[in-house]
Amino acid sequence: MKRFRLSLVLTILFSMVVTKSFGYDAEIDGIYYNFSGDEATVTYMKTGYTYSQLNGERLYYNSTAYNGDVVIPQTVIYNETTYNVTSIGISAFEYCNNLTSITIPNSITHIYNSAFQGCTSLNKVIVNDIAAWCSIDFYDGNSNPLSLTKRLYSDISTEITDLCIPEGVININSNAFINCEYIKSVYLPESLESIGSGAFSGCIGLTTISIPQNVGTIGNQAFSGCSFTKVEINSNAISSLSGSWTSSSMAGVFGNQVTDYVLGEGVSQIGDNAFYNCSQLKSVSLPKSLTTVFNNAFYGCTNLTDVTIADIGSWCDVKFYSDKSNPLYFTKKFYVDGMGEITELVIPEGTEIIKSYAFYNCENFVSVSIPESMKEVERDAFSGCTNLNKVNIKSIESWLNIEWTYSSLRNVKHLFYNDGTEITSLTIPEGITEIKDHAFVNCIGLISVTLPYNFKSVGMDAFYRCI
Repeated sequence: MKRFRLSLVLTILFSMVVTKSFGYDAEIDGIYYNFSGDEATVTYMKTGYTYSQLNGERLYYNSTAYNGDVVIPQTVIYNETTYNVTSIGISAFEYCNNLTSITIPNSITHIYNSAFQGCTSLNKVIVNDIAAWCSIDFYDGNSNPLSLTKRLYSDISTEITDLCIPEGVININSNAFINCEYIKSVYLPESLESIGSGAFSGCIGLTTISIPQNVGTIGNQAFSGCSFTKVEINSNAISSLSGSWTSSSMAGVFGNQVTDYVLGEGVSQIGDNAFYNCSQLKSVSLPKSLTTVFNNAFYGCTNLTDVTIADIGSWCDVKFYSDKSNPLYFTKKFYVDGMGEITELVIPEGTEIIKSYAFYNCENFVSVSIPESMKEVERDAFSGCTNLNKVNIKSIESWLNIEWTYSSLRNVKHLFYNDGTEITSLTIPEGITEIKDHAFVNCIGLISVTLPYNFKSVGMDAFYRCI
């Protein structure tokens, strides 16, 4: 009975010590392959390391399969059949401590998990086709040998520090250039449509980046860990992300070190939470093409001090979904490109609407001039403009044509003609039959009002608090 128990225990213990022993179909010029159809996968030699399932510790490993400079070919011939080398398999070069460089051909489409794990001497990844490299499907960041070498070469002696992604490349796959610390600049082509998660993560040598116009999606952490503080975006990749980015959004994509975002012409939308909690953001430049800013786009941007817009008239027509969608909520200052900070706001002729929250919290405004073309001023367009107390108009007729909500200009207490004359005795011209809702709310400068003979109605709260 005791012998049986001892034998059983020894059998169990023996079965729990496992050798990582994998087969291969052929060894050709020092590289091991498995074949499937007309494709070949680079794999490992048969003997490897052993480990104990008792405690999970690696007992030893024997990684002499690949040494020095290894050049993977595009094709191999075995038994008179030509195979395309399309993938680097699981653990193919794992713990090959004497591997110093790896040349990867443009035929490779997949690199699987742990392919280069523990290759402590690997210092060069050689790629002669950047477009093909961009399309490789990496199992994860650790599958990419660049995560170890941090250096990319076009041949054995030429390091790539200024990376040019060729025209025609549509996608840069996830983790494509992860941890490439010695890349100093990246050119992204106009053909580019998507940038995968972690594509340039850890590229600490990058000091600037410009996203071209056709990029529609950018994966999370695509540029995390980079050193740049300024980002230029010329596409609607930030139109968001109703689902494409996490709540950390731009901070999650480009890193929280960015202090300056420049959105180029062509950007029409800024999506939900796009700049959410970008706590280091200090400056943002917004284009004339902008039409919509969704919920909480700038929520948590507590250090934002400078918002520069391209055009006042187009800014009036931007739809903000909430007060915190508008970066002015945080900056309280309004800058126009080429004009500096604006304290006396002049809405250009031809502008017909000022939408909700357009100038929210612009505390330094002291006056606003409204054009004859104006037809509507929406709710909270000037809320929080605590120092705004003067409105300049060309004529009473044009003023009376404007549709108002109560809170549109509730802080303003004095109405002036453009020549500087304050309107204290208001005479409604002949032919005007109504005064619209909220038209003169809080206008304490008014002393008297004269109505014409054919006048019919005074709207709700038209003269509210005019005392």
